[in-house]
Amino acid sequence: MKENSSSARKTARYFLVAKVLFGITPFVAYLYLTLQGSLMASSLQGMLESYPGLVVIFILAMVNPYISYLLSLIEKNLAAGNHKFALINMGIILITQLASLNFFYLSLLVYVFYRAIKDYKLDLKSQLFRIPIVKVLHDGGGSLIVLAVNLLCLFTTIKII
Repeated sequence: MKENSSSARKTARYFLVAKVLFGITPFVAYLYLTLQGSLMASSLQGMLESYPGLVVIFILAMVNPYISYLLSLIEKNLAAGNHKFALINMGIILITQLASLNFFYLSLLVYVFYRAIKDYKLDLKSQLFRIPIVKVLHDGGGSLIVLAVNLLCLFTTIKII
């Protein structure tokens, strides 16, 4: 599938960086909330009770390791030649990050997915629009759950504001 092994290694490295960043997000969020609580002389539970916006941040951070797992599935399915699975999940994860208003991770994923599409020579027009809805629901089930949680957090954020 791939012509250039150097390009393949770079793409694998970008996937690894994205997976690590998504994996450590809950720890960073926990440290941030703990430090905020110590500055306000409150516990983590007190912070989450007092500021509902922080609960949304905490929930979104806790979902990110699962996105890291989905990225590893995407990478494995690309290598195995199951491009439709990868494209479905790439699209849903991008929509998920857009819904969570997390533009750092969105830009990171756009670049990683662009590299993967270029590296594996995927033709989006011919493959993406010919995927049946049943396949989207079957292959994108895990990503759809993450999308549902992120949409819930988006609507909660809108309600809080």
